[in-house]
Amino acid sequence: MRTQWLVVTMLSVKALAADNAKDIIDASDKRHRVPYEHTHAKMTLQEKDGVARERTLEGWYANDDKTGDKLRIRFQTPADVQGTGLLSLEIVGSTDDEQWLYLPAFKKTRRVAQAELGDRFVGTDFFYEDMKRRKLDDYTYALLPEEKVDGHDCWVIEVLPSAPNVVKQSPYGRTMVWVRKDNSFAVRARLFDKKLQPLKQIDAASLQQVGKEAWRADQTTVVDVVRKHRTVVTIIDREVKPSIPADVFTKRTLESE
Repeated sequence: MRTQWLVVTMLSVKALAADNAKDIIDASDKRHRVPYEHTHAKMTLQEKDGVARERTLEGWYANDDKTGDKLRIRFQTPADVQGTGLLSLEIVGSTDDEQWLYLPAFKKTRRVAQAELGDRFVGTDFFYEDMKRRKLDDYTYALLPEEKVDGHDCWVIEVLPSAPNVVKQSPYGRTMVWVRKDNSFAVRARLFDKKLQPLKQIDAASLQQVGKEAWRADQTTVVDVVRKHRTVVTIIDREVKPSIPADVFTKRTLESE
């Protein structure tokens, strides 16, 4: 799964003025974009009492500023979620992107409504909003005092929704992002609800360089601090590709596998 924009490239962040928070976030996003990715991953859902459930999934990702980012996820195991899939399409020039959820038990695909952006995706700690790319101009940015994460110097940036539709629809009222200075990768995010109460934290670990500039996390942990639940996504294998068949990101393909 891809969470880079959340735990937020070939512009170097090192060259930016340290007082320009928006440029730091923008450069982080641009530096770590690659045309296409294909991944297999293990997902562990852990309850507050320590009971854990495991899933496996496959993901396809396209980063395209001209036609919009695309994401498709399909669960492989266990049987109760096998075949369940999500298709997320960024619509360039529109304030409303498209998300489609396929439920094999009903052989039905339904569109995810904007009112559902704060709902959990198939019982995980990811919201449907987390499966979309944030648009830079929909938010305001401010630098907070710098901190270290796992010994690495980081900029700490406060992100607040500003576009009216985002303020209305987003489950988040505030986000704090920790961006490493050495590779401009976002390694931590704290997310707050509309009342600015802590909601969850995302941590990226086991970083790997996947291109000349781009990095990825082989492990991402999302902790819901309210219900004391966590989701850990561990990458099994990853392919970074220059191209991928266009029909990967269609409702027909979503329903056919």
